[in-house]
Amino acid sequence: MKLRIALEHTFKELALPNIVKSLEVDFDAAVLGHDSIHEFMWLATIFLPGGRGWHARSAFLTYHQEIFHSAHRSFYESLCGSYNTAFVLLRSSLEMILYGAFYECLAHEKFRERCNTLRRNQRGKKLVGFLEAVFDRAPSRGDDLEKVSGGIFDILAPLIVELRPPVKTVLCQLSDWGILRSIDDPITTAYQIYGRLSEEVHVLPDRTDIGRRLLLKPEKLLEEHLVMPEHLREHLDLLHQVIDVGTVVLANILRKEPLEYEVKLGLQTRLKDPDFQRLRLTQAAKRIEEFVAQIGIC
Repeated sequence: MKLRIALEHTFKELALPNIVKSLEVDFDAAVLGHDSIHEFMWLATIFLPGGRGWHARSAFLTYHQEIFHSAHRSFYESLCGSYNTAFVLLRSSLEMILYGAFYECLAHEKFRERCNTLRRNQRGKKLVGFLEAVFDRAPSRGDDLEKVSGGIFDILAPLIVELRPPVKTVLCQLSDWGILRSIDDPITTAYQIYGRLSEEVHVLPDRTDIGRRLLLKPEKLLEEHLVMPEHLREHLDLLHQVIDVGTVVLANILRKEPLEYEVKLGLQTRLKDPDFQRLRLTQAAKRIEEFVAQIGIC
């Protein structure tokens, strides 16, 4: 009896019935957002068939797994009517995409040799200097990271918060490294999304759910978890944009040169698959098309 009462209370607080109402608002956009999240996860298996090479990209893939769950939670919070929570989780997902790629690159010497943008930031300069000192003392640690990139977190653990460069610096450095390649005006595009989502994190009054009710439906101020189509649609649109950017980042991080035949074939097949095409991940599709063109298959 107590368990049933507790479950009924929990389901009410979660506002699960709102999922039906939200899906009725824009079912197609909801499916697009949800399935795009799964595509972000699925494409990693094409770039790393059979799990080969996972360890060498484990810094990014550690974040990749978390992004999948965070973006999902953001999606469902939005369907339930908790918009501020949904947007905050979405910004966290975007940050994980960017910082996961950033730390993955730092784990590899070919990227560490090209850190001019990072050096222009105070924290970034300290970060580069710290890593250089570590590898000067123990060159083998750099060699180990080429095999297991996730080891970068063990090295940075004591200072990872203190030496964490700001998002704008990370974006500029990722762009210089080519990790945002194929995104139109990548720094502006990604930073505008980040800026919009930051309004939620910094709890601007009209970005709280109470503020939304005051602006749109003041007569229902005291009702919880209202379905507000305008904010639901905005969230689904931003979710799709974040996953599109994230999928480009994933492709640029996980690609190997030269690409294995199995990967070439997998990318070609996925590009032509109607299930992929309906997702309208335009930036990601452009990047995969570039890979296919480079490898000379059609």
